Amino acid sequence: MSTLSALGLAGALLAAGAMMMTPGCGSAEGADAIKGAGATTGTGAAGAAGGGPGGAAGAGGELGGAGGGGAGGEAGAPAFVPDPFQPPAGDVGQWSGKLPPGGLLDPDATVYFPKSPAPGETFPLVVFAHESGVGDQAYEQSLAHLAKFGYVLASVEYEWNPLAQDHHAPVDSMLKAIDLLTKSPPEEIGAIADAGRVAAAGHGIGAKAALWMALEGAPVQAVLALDPIDDDQGMIPSDKRPSLTPEMMGAMAVPVLYLATQLGPKGLTQCVPGKSNACRFHEKTPPGASSWLMVLESFGHMQLVDAYNCPACLTCERGPEPEHAPTLLVARGLAVAFLQYALKTESGYLPYLEGAPLADLRSKNRVLDGEEQFAFCAEQ
Repeated sequence: MSTLSALGLAGALLAAGAMMMTPGCGSAEGADAIKGAGATTGTGAAGAAGGGPGGAAGAGGELGGAGGGGAGGEAGAPAFVPDPFQPPAGDVGQWSGKLPPGGLLDPDATVYFPKSPAPGETFPLVVFAHESGVGDQAYEQSLAHLAKFGYVLASVEYEWNPLAQDHHAPVDSMLKAIDLLTKSPPEEIGAIADAGRVAAAGHGIGAKAALWMALEGAPVQAVLALDPIDDDQGMIPSDKRPSLTPEMMGAMAVPVLYLATQLGPKGLTQCVPGKSNACRFHEKTPPGASSWLMVLESFGHMQLVDAYNCPACLTCERGPEPEHAPTLLVARGLAVAFLQYALKTESGYLPYLEGAPLADLRSKNRVLDGEEQFAFCAEQ
């Protein structure tokens, strides 16, 4: 969240103590070949021609046209994949506890994981950092959705001072979560996190931290960046909040999905200023790293948390409440498709990122089309 929008929260937070642990182009066809329009920048054309008829219906039926299989692989061979908008059956376990070394003042984490794995079965690990102003459990439904597709999700807390934020603090917590779950996991979870398949993810400042992790060479193979914010300097300028783009983005070497919100830069508070938003990160992601940018239509920055009316959510521009759950489901499904493709190399999910299923979401006005997205990024 930008400094301006965070100021409304600072007074209440300071009353509880200054230092705390936070839970916070061209035509549509032509534009898809352009980096700024949301297409891939390094994967080639493997899935661009993909996308078959809808498979299992999405929630409420609206997303059904985007579900099911699609063409995958360079040969275009059909490959059925489960609908990313419709989580498979299965129980999700939940663990909450302290990050290493486990002291009273160390950050908390909440972990979501598939229950009853087969003997020896392991799953990719996703470490997630929340936006400032909310906590690690504000995304419970979204993270449980991802866990049902066979992922271990660790949502971490981090040290946060509202007057002098340290944008690297979430990085430190996410690295501790990786160590905990791959080296000495709690007994309730077990050794099910695969250290060779790890993604960093986050929202707002947490998304910036996820990108920073990858830029520093952390052991992550993909980044899921939900409406990242770059160079918000806070009330007191600090070298703990450096600008990453364009200065550092040339070092990005892993796949990235940027999910932006159309209303993030809007309104009095401008929770995601245009000079610092996902467009700026995506523009400077080098061609050698596959990256996608998608903008959720008529959707606000803080709508990426589960609850529409959370206290912090009121500080940012929001879309209509009846559209909150359906569009949030789109965000969850696109996140699943990206992780399945990037961490599990399931090529059947690539069309959700650049093929017919994505075009279907655009036609339903859930995601900006190529021309709209180009205009959105150009006006910021």
